[in-house]
Amino acid sequence: MEETVDRRILRTRQMLREALMELIEVKGYDGISVRQLTEKAGLNRGTFYLHYRDLQDLLDQCAEDMIQGWMQIMREFNPVEIQSNKYLCDPNPHVTKVYEYFKTNSWFFKVILGPKGDPSFPLKMKRSMLEHLENKRVKLQIKDEDCLVPADYINEYVLSVNMGILQRWFERGMVETPEEMAIINTRLSQLGPLGSSGFSINK
Repeated sequence: MEETVDRRILRTRQMLREALMELIEVKGYDGISVRQLTEKAGLNRGTFYLHYRDLQDLLDQCAEDMIQGWMQIMREFNPVEIQSNKYLCDPNPHVTKVYEYFKTNSWFFKVILGPKGDPSFPLKMKRSMLEHLENKRVKLQIKDEDCLVPADYINEYVLSVNMGILQRWFERGMVETPEEMAIINTRLSQLGPLGSSGFSINK
Protein backbone atom coordinates (compact mmCIF):
# COMPACT_ATOMS: atom_id res chain seq x y z
CA MET A 1 0.00 0.00 0.00
CA GLU A 2 2.82 2.39 0.90
CA GLU A 3 4.48 1.76 -2.47
CA THR A 4 1.19 2.59 -4.22
CA VAL A 5 0.93 5.88 -2.30
CA ASP A 6 4.54 6.75 -3.12
CA ARG A 7 3.91 6.13 -6.82
CA ARG A 8 0.81 8.33 -6.65
CA ILE A 9 2.79 11.13 -5.01
CA LEU A 10 5.54 10.89 -7.61
CA ARG A 11 2.98 10.90 -10.41
CA THR A 12 1.21 13.96 -8.98
CA ARG A 13 4.48 15.85 -8.67
CA GLN A 14 5.46 14.91 -12.20
CA MET A 15 2.11 16.13 -13.53
CA LEU A 16 2.62 19.48 -11.79
CA ARG A 17 6.18 19.78 -13.07
CA GLU A 18 5.28 19.00 -16.65
CA ALA A 19 2.34 21.40 -16.53
CA LEU A 20 4.66 24.11 -15.18
CA MET A 21 7.10 23.66 -18.06
CA GLU A 22 4.30 23.69 -20.63
CA LEU A 23 3.00 26.97 -19.23
CA ILE A 24 6.45 28.55 -18.99
CA GLU A 25 7.06 27.73 -22.65
CA VAL A 26 3.91 29.63 -23.61
CA LYS A 27 3.57 32.38 -20.99
CA GLY A 28 6.92 32.66 -19.27
CA TYR A 29 7.30 32.04 -15.55
CA ASP A 30 6.00 35.45 -14.43
CA GLY A 31 2.73 34.96 -16.29
CA ILE A 32 1.68 31.80 -14.41
CA SER A 33 -0.64 31.43 -11.44
CA VAL A 34 -1.27 28.40 -9.23
CA ARG A 35 -4.82 28.26 -10.57
CA GLN A 36 -3.62 28.09 -14.17
CA LEU A 37 -1.09 25.43 -13.22
CA THR A 38 -3.54 23.16 -11.43
CA GLU A 39 -6.07 23.50 -14.23
CA LYS A 40 -3.39 22.55 -16.73
CA ALA A 41 -2.40 19.53 -14.63
CA GLY A 42 -6.02 18.52 -14.00
CA LEU A 43 -5.57 18.81 -10.22
CA ASN A 44 -6.99 21.05 -7.50
CA ARG A 45 -5.20 23.80 -5.59
CA GLY A 46 -5.31 21.81 -2.36
CA THR A 47 -3.32 19.02 -3.97
CA PHE A 48 -0.72 21.52 -5.12
CA TYR A 49 -0.22 22.91 -1.61
CA LEU A 50 0.21 19.42 -0.20
CA HIS A 51 3.45 19.19 -2.16
CA TYR A 52 4.77 22.73 -2.63
CA ARG A 53 4.67 26.06 -0.79
CA ASP A 54 4.31 28.08 -3.97
CA LEU A 55 5.34 28.12 -7.64
CA GLN A 56 8.92 29.07 -6.81
CA ASP A 57 9.21 26.09 -4.48
CA LEU A 58 7.96 23.83 -7.27
CA LEU A 59 10.45 25.27 -9.75
CA ASP A 60 13.34 25.11 -7.27
CA GLN A 61 12.68 21.49 -6.30
CA CYS A 62 12.30 20.44 -9.93
CA ALA A 63 15.54 22.19 -10.88
CA GLU A 64 17.41 20.62 -7.97
CA ASP A 65 16.20 17.13 -8.85
CA MET A 66 17.18 17.57 -12.51
CA ILE A 67 20.67 18.79 -11.61
CA GLN A 68 21.20 16.00 -9.09
CA GLY A 69 20.22 13.39 -11.67
CA TRP A 70 22.71 14.88 -14.11
CA MET A 71 25.48 15.03 -11.51
CA GLN A 72 24.87 11.40 -10.57
CA ILE A 73 25.78 10.41 -14.13
CA MET A 74 28.73 12.79 -14.26
CA ARG A 75 30.23 11.28 -11.11
CA GLU A 76 30.52 7.95 -12.98
CA PHE A 77 32.34 9.63 -15.85
CA ASN A 78 36.11 9.32 -16.35
CA PRO A 79 37.33 12.46 -18.20
CA VAL A 80 40.57 10.74 -19.22
CA GLU A 81 38.60 8.06 -21.07
CA ILE A 82 37.17 10.58 -23.55
CA GLN A 83 40.69 11.19 -24.88
CA SER A 84 40.81 7.73 -26.44
CA ASN A 85 40.94 7.93 -30.24
CA LYS A 86 38.40 5.13 -30.57
CA TYR A 87 35.67 7.52 -29.43
CA LEU A 88 36.25 9.82 -32.39
CA CYS A 89 34.10 7.43 -34.43
CA ASP A 90 32.34 5.31 -31.80
CA PRO A 91 30.19 6.95 -29.10
CA ASN A 92 31.61 7.00 -25.61
CA PRO A 93 28.99 5.15 -23.50
CA HIS A 94 29.24 7.56 -20.56
CA VAL A 95 28.90 10.67 -22.74
CA THR A 96 25.99 8.98 -24.51
CA LYS A 97 24.35 8.38 -21.14
CA VAL A 98 24.58 12.10 -20.36
CA TYR A 99 22.79 13.04 -23.58
CA GLU A 100 20.22 10.29 -23.04
CA TYR A 101 19.45 11.88 -19.67
CA PHE A 102 18.96 15.31 -21.25
CA LYS A 103 16.78 13.84 -23.98
CA THR A 104 14.61 11.90 -21.52
CA ASN A 105 14.16 15.08 -19.49
CA SER A 106 13.96 17.47 -22.43
CA TRP A 107 10.45 18.45 -21.27
CA PHE A 108 12.31 20.35 -18.54
CA PHE A 109 15.73 21.30 -19.92
CA LYS A 110 14.56 22.51 -23.33
CA VAL A 111 12.10 24.94 -21.72
CA ILE A 112 14.17 26.07 -18.74
CA LEU A 113 17.18 26.82 -20.97
CA GLY A 114 15.00 28.42 -23.65
CA PRO A 115 14.07 32.09 -24.19
CA LYS A 116 11.19 32.00 -21.67
CA GLY A 117 12.97 29.83 -19.13
CA ASP A 118 14.71 30.68 -15.88
CA PRO A 119 17.82 32.86 -16.50
CA SER A 120 19.29 31.70 -13.18
CA PHE A 121 19.17 28.01 -14.10
CA PRO A 122 22.24 27.94 -16.39
CA LEU A 123 24.18 29.50 -13.51
CA LYS A 124 23.02 26.69 -11.21
CA MET A 125 24.14 24.14 -13.77
CA LYS A 126 27.51 25.85 -14.10
CA ARG A 127 28.02 25.95 -10.33
CA SER A 128 27.28 22.24 -10.06
CA MET A 129 29.55 21.45 -12.99
CA LEU A 130 32.34 23.63 -11.57
CA GLU A 131 32.19 21.75 -8.28
CA HIS A 132 32.27 18.49 -10.23
CA LEU A 133 35.33 19.60 -12.24
CA GLU A 134 37.18 20.62 -9.10
CA ASN A 135 36.45 17.25 -7.51
CA LYS A 136 37.73 15.49 -10.62
CA ARG A 137 40.92 17.58 -10.57
CA VAL A 138 41.57 16.52 -6.98
CA LYS A 139 40.85 12.87 -7.78
CA LEU A 140 43.18 12.93 -10.78
CA GLN A 141 45.80 14.81 -8.71
CA ILE A 142 46.01 17.66 -11.21
CA LYS A 143 47.89 20.58 -9.65
CA ASP A 144 47.48 24.21 -10.67
CA GLU A 145 51.21 24.57 -11.31
CA ASP A 146 51.07 21.71 -13.83
CA CYS A 147 48.36 23.35 -15.94
CA LEU A 148 49.48 24.95 -19.22
CA VAL A 149 46.87 27.69 -18.72
CA PRO A 150 45.22 28.87 -15.48
CA ALA A 151 42.71 26.32 -14.18
CA ASP A 152 39.83 28.80 -14.07
CA TYR A 153 40.16 29.33 -17.85
CA ILE A 154 40.08 25.58 -18.38
CA ASN A 155 36.94 25.32 -16.26
CA GLU A 156 35.25 28.18 -18.09
CA TYR A 157 36.09 26.66 -21.47
CA VAL A 158 34.63 23.28 -20.49
CA LEU A 159 31.51 24.88 -18.98
CA SER A 160 30.80 27.26 -21.84
CA VAL A 161 31.43 24.74 -24.63
CA ASN A 162 29.30 22.00 -23.12
CA MET A 163 26.44 24.34 -22.22
CA GLY A 164 26.55 25.83 -25.70
CA ILE A 165 26.47 22.42 -27.38
CA LEU A 166 23.54 21.32 -25.21
CA GLN A 167 21.49 24.44 -25.90
CA ARG A 168 22.18 24.25 -29.63
CA TRP A 169 21.04 20.61 -29.65
CA PHE A 170 17.73 21.62 -28.10
CA GLU A 171 17.37 24.53 -30.55
CA ARG A 172 17.86 22.09 -33.44
CA GLY A 173 15.06 19.91 -32.10
CA MET A 174 17.44 17.15 -30.95
CA VAL A 175 17.71 15.83 -34.52
CA GLU A 176 20.94 14.06 -33.58
CA THR A 177 20.77 10.95 -31.42
CA PRO A 178 22.55 10.85 -28.03
CA GLU A 179 25.13 8.59 -29.68
CA GLU A 180 25.77 11.15 -32.41
CA MET A 181 26.01 13.92 -29.82
CA ALA A 182 28.55 11.86 -27.87
CA ILE A 183 30.76 11.68 -30.99
CA ILE A 184 30.32 15.41 -31.67
CA ASN A 185 31.26 16.23 -28.09
CA THR A 186 34.31 13.96 -28.19
CA ARG A 187 35.56 15.35 -31.50
CA LEU A 188 35.25 18.93 -30.27
CA SER A 189 36.96 17.98 -27.02
CA GLN A 190 39.87 16.20 -28.69
CA LEU A 191 40.29 18.06 -31.98
CA GLY A 192 39.02 21.54 -31.12
CA PRO A 193 37.02 23.71 -33.55
CA LEU A 194 39.65 23.75 -36.33
CA GLY A 195 40.37 20.04 -36.22
CA SER A 196 36.67 19.23 -36.10
CA SER A 197 36.21 21.40 -39.20
CA GLY A 198 38.64 19.18 -41.11
CA PHE A 199 41.41 21.78 -41.09
CA SER A 200 44.94 20.42 -41.08
CA ILE A 201 48.09 22.45 -40.58
CA ASN A 202 49.75 20.23 -43.18
CA LYS A 203 47.38 21.31 -45.98
